[in-house]
Amino acid sequence: MIQQQNNKLLGDKLLPVDIVLAPEWWNKHEAISFDKDFFFHPLRRVEDEQKMERVLYERWGEYGLGLHKDEKRPEAGAVHLASGFLISEMLGCDVEYTEKHPPQVISSKREDFHLNPNDAFNSRSFKKFERMIEKLRTKYGYLSGDVNWGGILNIAMDLRAESIFVDMLMQPEETKEYLSKIAMVIEKFTTGLASKTGTTSISVNRNVRNFNKKLFLHSECSHTMIST
Repeated sequence: MIQQQNNKLLGDKLLPVDIVLAPEWWNKHEAISFDKDFFFHPLRRVEDEQKMERVLYERWGEYGLGLHKDEKRPEAGAVHLASGFLISEMLGCDVEYTEKHPPQVISSKREDFHLNPNDAFNSRSFKKFERMIEKLRTKYGYLSGDVNWGGILNIAMDLRAESIFVDMLMQPEETKEYLSKIAMVIEKFTTGLASKTGTTSISVNRNVRNFNKKLFLHSECSHTMIST
């Protein structure tokens, strides 16, 4: 008989299983709306995330999903979705919120490299997010989860659209500085959030929660699209 060995990173003998369902599925089968309140209303944050946990347990509980179905967890962000939008919105992009789809970032198609990292944390969207998590922390005494922060290239594309690729060739030094400023925003945002919740990347990929060590996981969906 082959004896299973504990995975040192996971601290478990079983490989983790996780399922991330599209907002369209959640809306069709469970009537969950992904309007702005889903992301920014304290009560909705707790109720909808618990409902999603309960649904996952009822359908796939035998695989270890939905373990928090009986808990009202003050999740800072949408830990059951792949939806990176907040930092782009903090940097000035418009975002469309709908019932059946994830938030859609509208590229601002900026024509220059102006970017002040501090402006992101004075934005209306960040202040709204800040108020929401503070209400959750006041009520529950702690925060859990995190927020999908996208990635450096993802955000650069949201700000300058396809021009960012021309920039890399024609204005490499300016582009390097621009990307560095985006990285500064990401670092400040994730560091601040991690100090409150202990994690940065569950909302980027839910498998991060299965590791018994802290991981900082960068989204790479834009890289995949480019290679395709």
